[in-house]
Amino acid sequence: MDYNALLPLIQSKIPHQYILRTPSLVENLLVIEDLIGKPLPKELIDFYSFSDGIEIEMRTSQNGKWNLGGQGIPPLATVFADFKNVSEEFDLDSCYEEPFYESIWTEDLLENLSEEQQQFIRRQKIFLFINGTSSNITIDFFDAEKPYQLYFQPNGDIEFYPLQITVEQFYTIFLQVEVAGYWFAHFMSIEDRQKAGFQNWSWKETLEVYPEFDMSTLEP
Repeated sequence: MDYNALLPLIQSKIPHQYILRTPSLVENLLVIEDLIGKPLPKELIDFYSFSDGIEIEMRTSQNGKWNLGGQGIPPLATVFADFKNVSEEFDLDSCYEEPFYESIWTEDLLENLSEEQQQFIRRQKIFLFINGTSSNITIDFFDAEKPYQLYFQPNGDIEFYPLQITVEQFYTIFLQVEVAGYWFAHFMSIEDRQKAGFQNWSWKETLEVYPEFDMSTLEP
């Protein structure tokens, strides 16, 4: 994916201003691949070669100035929790030192789960924080059937709902509409939408905010 081709679109979006970061992939790739035990998927390599995440500034209506606070894509150091390893066993006494403690899970969340459930949650990485909420999009590099799987984690809960979407497709849509209307519910099963509280979800809210959104982006 050539993200540079999207620059004219994302840089022209008012009242938002997208700020690219200097890529840090080259110096961190070996460490990342050691953490996940496999090559980093090409879709992530493509994006993080383009920018080390993206900050979004929003123009305030009162003074016309730009201020940080829009929804952004996290840098690699955030996605991989400063490149810390997950310990092999869940230890209540030292769990606060673990990657993503309090951002994805807490000891209270895990203590009554099976070892398999604990491992599944502890191996998640942050793909996207959803601003103004305690909900996340996570990425699992240890899915048995594919190189990765994206999940929606609502309100810091133990529920993780799979999203049937690729990393490239997610970024392409996000860079056009951010998370307006929780559009990613489109990529959840109907049953999961019900469980996650999206039973009445539709594209209406997203299109009200971004009426020029290119719906062809939804094609696989």
